[in-house]
Formats: sequence, C-alpha cells, structure tokens
Amino acid sequence: MAPATPVQILAALLPVLITAIFLLIITVPISSRKGRNPVLWGLLCCVPFINLFLVLWLISQTDVEVKNQIKSLQDDLAKMKSSLENKIN
Repeated sequence: MAPATPVQILAALLPVLITAIFLLIITVPISSRKGRNPVLWGLLCCVPFINLFLVLWLISQTDVEVKNQIKSLQDDLAKMKSSLENKIN
C-alpha cells in the first residue's frame, strides 16, 4: 500500500475541518453571551469528537443577562417583603 499523498490527507480531514469551523463560528458569540471565555471555547471547538458535546453543553447554560434579571427580581422581591413587614409592624 502506497503512503497517502498530502491531497488525500487533506481530503480525509476536510469534514473535520469544516465541522470545527462551523462550530467555531457558532460558539464564539454564544460563549460571550453565556459569560464564558470566547477564545477558550473557540479552541475547544477545534477538538474533534468532543466539540459537538461541548457546544451542546454550552448552549444549555443560562445567559448572563437572564441571571442578572433573576437576581434583580429577587432583590426587588426582598425589598417589597421587608417594606411589607415594616408596614405590618
């Protein structure tokens, strides 16, 4: 069996490269929205076979904006609760 030529090697790796680039384009904006490091997540997308699972995990995480809104609502609720307790007493 003859050794593989560079063109054959590139052709074999082309699907992996296309998948990694596609996931990289998707992951960088999502990771910044989730409050994660976009550079790190961009590099993790280039690791074959685990990149899809990592992206699915990242997508399932809560956005930073949503976490901030929940925290704000909890603070408002605590203020209303304390003011109501003050009025009762």
